[in-house]
Amino acid sequence: ITLLINLIFLIGCEKELKRQRTVFSAMNTTISVDFYGGSEEDLKEIIDIYAKYSQISSNFRRHEVDSDSPYYNWTNVYLINEKRGIEAVEVSDELFELIEYSLWLIDDTNGYFNPLMGNAIDIWKEVITAFKKVEISEEVYNETLASLENLTKASELKEKIVLNKDNKSVYLKDKSVLLDLGAVAKGYATNLATNYLIEQGIKYYMIDAGSSNIAIGTHIEKRAYRIGNKDPKKVYQDGLIGVVEKKDTHIVTSGYDEQYATYQEHYYHHIVNPFSYLPNDHFLSVILLGDDASLLDAYSTAVYSMSKEEAEAFLNEKGIGYVLYIKENLEVVSNLSSDIYTIHEKK
Repeated sequence: ITLLINLIFLIGCEKELKRQRTVFSAMNTTISVDFYGGSEEDLKEIIDIYAKYSQISSNFRRHEVDSDSPYYNWTNVYLINEKRGIEAVEVSDELFELIEYSLWLIDDTNGYFNPLMGNAIDIWKEVITAFKKVEISEEVYNETLASLENLTKASELKEKIVLNKDNKSVYLKDKSVLLDLGAVAKGYATNLATNYLIEQGIKYYMIDAGSSNIAIGTHIEKRAYRIGNKDPKKVYQDGLIGVVEKKDTHIVTSGYDEQYATYQEHYYHHIVNPFSYLPNDHFLSVILLGDDASLLDAYSTAVYSMSKEEAEAFLNEKGIGYVLYIKENLEVVSNLSSDIYTIHEKK
């Protein structure tokens, strides 16, 4: 879902702070970085973080970065998947740690986040590409269900991956498992980029990693940022379900208003329930606020496959701020206080 963001900074009494900003492509999205008080070297460091994780987390191609990049030959998820059932693949410390973290998230989310079920995700992506925003044919729908039934259960996939800490290698035992870090890698990189800025003493910043993953510090006017959440159904005033007013936080959004197909009034998208291998459509969008972008990235994916009651219980237990846009009645449910989140009136 696209977040409408006010990126206009008024310098005021902070005009002596030099502004650094850039827009670049990484991790299959457009990323914008804007901050005050740092240097061009800080900007290069942020770009470097995204370049590194763009390469190592890619499962689409062997080389995600240009040949002149220092990360060009780094082993990535694509190569690990290519070697399924053949041999273990040695990886960088960064990728090994990211995979370890992703596997830990399986238990942390009670199985609702699973980075090993790429086969199921690929099946749905193929259907969505062929029937984007239109009705899936009955024949294709039945073929899809048959293909999904032949897949190994998600709960059994963790047994299919072997991590060797001594030589930092990863081995997928057979082709029933397919590693996909797409639901966590961008948040993970954004977290690292934000931590870097904070370590440099930079407090006025915004990182917009594809409008679904935003890191904000303090606005240059020394106030909170105001970020609007787009309403794909256009039933709320100004085309926004509400507005976040916050500083020093991460905001992560999951939604399917641009990538889906339909069948008998059900929306089918790329966020797949690990227990059924079917996409749920309880929510039109899930917006999470917290201190850790990598956790929020994974949690937003996990929550999308939960019921409203399960999602609220899970997020409240984890201490995560949330805004849930419910499909059934087009209502907005949130645990954020009114000074942080303002829900717009319906038209």
